[in-house]
Amino acid sequence: MAVRQAIEQLRPYKPPISGRKGHVRLDFNENTNGPSPVVLDALKSLDVTELSGYPDYTDVLEKIAQYRKCAIENLVLTGGIDNALELIYNVYVNPEDTVVFAVPTFSMYEFYADRIGAKVVKVPYRNDFSYPFDEVMDAITTTAPSLLIVANPNNPTGTGISLEELEKLCKFISDKSPDTMVVVDEAYAEFNGIDSSFLLNKVRNLLVLRTFSKAFGLAGLRIGFIQGNSSQISVLKKASSPYPVNSLACVAVCAALDDVQYVENYVREVRAQKQRLVNELTQMGMPVVDGQANFILVKFGKINGWIVKRLQERGILIRDRSSDEMLEGYSRVTVSSEREMDRFLTQIKKILAKPAFLFDMDGVLVDVSESYYKAILMCVEKFTRDKASVKDVEQIKRIPGFNNDWKVAYELIKQKGGSPTYEQVVETFQEFYLHNPGLIKNEKWLLDPKILERLSKEYRLGIVTGRPSAEAELALQGKRQFFLSVVTWDDVQNDKPDPAGINLALSELMADNGYYIGDTVNDILAARNAGIIPIGIVKGEGDSLTTDVMCKAGAARILETINEVESVLNE
Repeated sequence: MAVRQAIEQLRPYKPPISGRKGHVRLDFNENTNGPSPVVLDALKSLDVTELSGYPDYTDVLEKIAQYRKCAIENLVLTGGIDNALELIYNVYVNPEDTVVFAVPTFSMYEFYADRIGAKVVKVPYRNDFSYPFDEVMDAITTTAPSLLIVANPNNPTGTGISLEELEKLCKFISDKSPDTMVVVDEAYAEFNGIDSSFLLNKVRNLLVLRTFSKAFGLAGLRIGFIQGNSSQISVLKKASSPYPVNSLACVAVCAALDDVQYVENYVREVRAQKQRLVNELTQMGMPVVDGQANFILVKFGKINGWIVKRLQERGILIRDRSSDEMLEGYSRVTVSSEREMDRFLTQIKKILAKPAFLFDMDGVLVDVSESYYKAILMCVEKFTRDKASVKDVEQIKRIPGFNNDWKVAYELIKQKGGSPTYEQVVETFQEFYLHNPGLIKNEKWLLDPKILERLSKEYRLGIVTGRPSAEAELALQGKRQFFLSVVTWDDVQNDKPDPAGINLALSELMADNGYYIGDTVNDILAARNAGIIPIGIVKGEGDSLTTDVMCKAGAARILETINEVESVLNE
C-alpha cells in the first residue's frame, strides 16, 4: 500500500533509549531518585482487578482536579506530553497549516507537524537563550498559525517566559490571530514554580500541558494531562482513544498526589545541587546556561562529543545537543542527587586533569621531505639558478623565527643572491606544492594509527600548524576525527615561536597543561612560551646539532620518531 508522502519524508525521532541500565542517567531529565515511597507501596498492594480490567479514571481525575484546583471537565488524561501533543495536532492542525514555536526546543513539536504535513515556522531564541517575544509576535502576524507552542521552561535551554509576557502574547493572539491555539508545555514547571493555568479564565484558545514524568519520577508509566476550557477539553476527549493511560499509572499518580511534599523536597534538592553544579563548572572555565528546569546546558565546545564518550565509559550519561539549532558544542546535564552530582563532578575533573597532546604537523605527523622541503629547494633553484641542500634548510630552521616554510625559502633565496618579492616566492612555492608538479602527493603519514586511536581515547589531541587550513585538512583525510582542535595559519597568522596558536588550541581543548611535540627550535620555544612541556623530534641520523639546539631551547625530551610518543606518559 502507498504510504502518505508526509510519512515517507518523516525524520524519525531516535532518542538513545537503550544501554542506559546501570549508568548514572543524567541524559533524560528524569527524577533519578524515583517516585515517593508511597507510590511503591500502592503499586505493591494492587488488587488483581487493576490489571485484569480496563482502567477507571474517576479517582485519578478527581485527584488531579483537586491538585490543580479545577473541575474534572477541564482535564483530559494523556500518555505523557508526547501523547498530549499528538492529540492536539490531530484535533487542531490540518496538512499545510502553520505551526510556530521557538527553537531550539523539544523535537516532538516538529515531528508531529511533519507527520501531518503542516508547515513549521521556527523562531530562534535570542543569543542569551531568552524567549524571542517580539519575533514570535511577528511570526504570528505574518503566518496566522493554527498552533503556537510555548515551552515554559524550555527544553533544552531551560529558559522560560514570564507570566506577564505570556499573558501579553495570549492577548495579542486573541486580537490578531483568534483562530490560533496556544499550547503551553509545562513539563518542567514544578522546578520554576510558574503555572499559567490562571490564564484559562481569560483566554479561550489556551491549553496547558503537564506530566508526572519529571518531578514526580513516573516517566516509565507515561501519564500526563491537558488542562483547558471545558469546550476545548470536550473536543479533545472526543478525539482521544478511550484508554490512553494504563491502570498502574493511575494508581501511581493517586498515591503520588497524596505525598506532594516528597516532590517539593526533591525540587529543593535539585535547586541546591544545580547552583552547586553551575558554580563548580563555571570555576572550571565552562560556559553554563543556568535555566529554570532540572538541568543545565554546558558548553564543552570542540571537546563536547569527546567528553560525552569519556563520561559514558565511566558510567555517566549526559545528552549531546550539538545537532540542535544554536547548540553546537553543548551538552545537557540533568541535575539530580548530591551523590550523583559528586560522581559527575569528580569524573569531569579527572578527565580534564589529564594533559592535552598537541602536535606540529610537518615533520612530526607528516613526512614532508618530498613535499614542503622539495618545494623550498625548487624555489631556490628557480629564483637563483643555484641549488640548495636539505642541510641548508635545516640550518635556517634552527634559527628562531624561521618556522614558516615560505620564509625559509625566501631567506635561502636572498642568501644566494636572488631578489624576488616575498609574494612571488609564496606563489611559486604553492604552485610547486599543489599543482605543478603537485608535491603534496608525496606526503606520508608518520604516526601509527593504532597509537593515535589509543591516545585519542584518553587524551585531548590537537594540532598547531603553520599550514593553511585546506592543506592541513588534505593531510588529515581519514584521521581528522582523532583531533579535537586543529589550529592552522588561517586561524592564527603568527609564526612560532609566538605561542598564539598553542594558546588557542589549549583554550579549545579546555586544557591547563599538556605537551607540544615539534621538530624545530621554534616549536620548542612556542611550547615554552605557552607554558606547556616541549617535546622535540630530531629527524635524520645523528643530528646532534639540532638536538643540542632544541635542548638549549628547553625541550624536555627528544624523540627519534613520533611513534615513541607514548613513552612520554611513563615519565
